[in-house]
Amino acid sequence: MKEHILNYWIEAVDSALEDIGKQNILSNNDIKRLAESLIISSEQQSMAFGYEHIPNPLQSEIEKIKLEYETKIKRLEQNDFIYRKNVADRHKVDLKMYILMVKM
Repeated sequence: MKEHILNYWIEAVDSALEDIGKQNILSNNDIKRLAESLIISSEQQSMAFGYEHIPNPLQSEIEKIKLEYETKIKRLEQNDFIYRKNVADRHKVDLKMYILMVKM
């Protein structure tokens, strides 16, 4: 178990007990065991309430932007190919040879 996660839940339990005026009723070991149980509960929360089946709007937006970006890149690559082919045709040079000359 990751120590920082456990520390978070130990602090959460301790704070909750303090909020209700019961901070001294559990030992440190009891608080740790309760925190470990809460970690398991929090990991299962998305499954219990169906969150794992609801798309994250930020993730959906990222996927949309990625797709737009990839589409734009493909279009630019196609335009570049057409441009190079037209230049090679105009100069009556093989496209592969033209690409090699341009890279020099």
